[in-house]
Amino acid sequence: MAEIMIERSTFKELVNKPEFYDIMTALRGPDIDTLVYIKWIFTCRIRYLAGITNDRKLALRINVREKPFIYKSDLNNAVNEVQALLKCDNKVGYMFSITLNHYFSHVVDALISLDRLGMIEPKEYYFLFDLAHEFKENARKGKCVIDLDKIRHSDKFILRK
Repeated sequence: MAEIMIERSTFKELVNKPEFYDIMTALRGPDIDTLVYIKWIFTCRIRYLAGITNDRKLALRINVREKPFIYKSDLNNAVNEVQALLKCDNKVGYMFSITLNHYFSHVVDALISLDRLGMIEPKEYYFLFDLAHEFKENARKGKCVIDLDKIRHSDKFILRK
């Protein structure tokens, strides 16, 4: 019982730290099931950087991305996922746009906090930050075209395939 009380106290302490909260909000991923590649690129990597392991003993298996790189095909598939949502009719497309914007706000905040805590290498931080920002801007504009020239260090983190 004492151990549980210590864990509760530690959890309450951590939850009130802005960096912990920012990272925690990005661990769940987007609320849209079809965003498999978006989740792979951002959520699964943030989970790994935050220290979550892919422990098969867990009742619910949590996917993580251990390698910092992605394939060009991953990025293309992510762009296609977002574009498909944004092409929906006005009302539905607008709701997807809001949901995506909200998700990418959490991703950006988590990346900033991971950087502040020294839990992400600077080059990977800039790459993911710029990529998330591009997706967020595209969602706001209702289209999805990623300009790799705007993404710092994309040559190091996007593998051609």
